[in-house]
Amino acid sequence: MNLRSLLRTSTMLLAAATMACEKDDPVSIAPEQRFNITPLFTGIDLGGSEQITATIGTNPVPVTWESSDPAVASVDANGLVTSLSVGFTAVTATQVADPSQKISSNVTVQPVLPSTQLQNNVPVVVSSSGAFLSLSPLYRISVPAGKTKLTVTTTGPTNLDLDLLVRRGAAPTTNNSTFAVTADCYSGGASTNESCVINNPAKGTYYIALWLFDPYSGVTLLAKYE
Repeated sequence: MNLRSLLRTSTMLLAAATMACEKDDPVSIAPEQRFNITPLFTGIDLGGSEQITATIGTNPVPVTWESSDPAVASVDANGLVTSLSVGFTAVTATQVADPSQKISSNVTVQPVLPSTQLQNNVPVVVSSSGAFLSLSPLYRISVPAGKTKLTVTTTGPTNLDLDLLVRRGAAPTTNNSTFAVTADCYSGGASTNESCVINNPAKGTYYIALWLFDPYSGVTLLAKYE
């Protein structure tokens, strides 16, 4: 075989191999024909739940659901995942029409710090007679995916002083010697009227603490996402 024939044969083999790879490559599947699961990765607070969906393109597809570790999280026939213990599980959707087609969502169940759960845009009245520079017990709000803003405010008597701290996934901390704080948002005016705004907040649990400079009562705490 001469060099030209050898090159021609090699080129044909390479093209054939490339076509074979493309045939099996999920990227080559048209978007409207692609088997999807949403969300692909998610974290759920212990005791919480989340809806998972399976589609072909954007259209719902009949599937059966299974959790690889039902002790961590269960999943019902409609894809609603309920967390049961801290850990990891894969939630798999299997197409009814073609059981060879499977896709999984990776679910991590996260521990929740001792705290009071707040509901979106529902105010609560808080008070504290704690020591100077102490932190209040924690509050928390669970922010779903896709929100554009999280706003946390306190309103109350202007002659008293507290500071507001908000932190995702962990408790805010303070240093009473240096007055340094660890938080995603800190509002430290000289009254009880404080505000924290987090734009495009990531999905997750946001912990809220109040830093006490004066004993306070009749203060309204409000957390709102939109």
